[in-house]
Amino acid sequence: MIITVILLVLLITTYLMNGVSSSLDARTSEEAIAISLIREKISINKILKLDHFHGEKKWWIVWGIDGNDRPFAGWVEGQNVSIDDTTSKPPPSYFSDFVVNQNSLRKIIRVTPGVVHDIKVWEVFYKELTSKGYAYHYAYFKWKNSEPIETYQLAVSK
Repeated sequence: MIITVILLVLLITTYLMNGVSSSLDARTSEEAIAISLIREKISINKILKLDHFHGEKKWWIVWGIDGNDRPFAGWVEGQNVSIDDTTSKPPPSYFSDFVVNQNSLRKIIRVTPGVVHDIKVWEVFYKELTSKGYAYHYAYFKWKNSEPIETYQLAVSK
């Protein structure tokens, strides 16, 4: 009986680990493809991080330092690639500060780069305390000039 239970636990653990491992391999593979596509366009000294955005399309944003020691963001959707110099771009904290400075009851959940309606954006996801509970919002700012575009409110939760 004990041997049966141990074997069952081992089988379940192996099954679960193979599932987790294959999903990590798939993600790693997508990241590697995104980086490879960027490398075809520019010389890269260092990759700093990768962001993933899934809106109307699936995007990878690769942050790094190019061959001329300039910071860049590489945007990859399928086989489409564009590279932006980020030397003069404000950091994500600029957008979270902007949102919170409008109302101190707002709490930032995350700030991510993305693409909405084929426009590169910063997406700020935050919650705001109201008399009925927390209201969740997505605020969008244009990537190229940091201009606010639009804000969407989701359902209020208690």
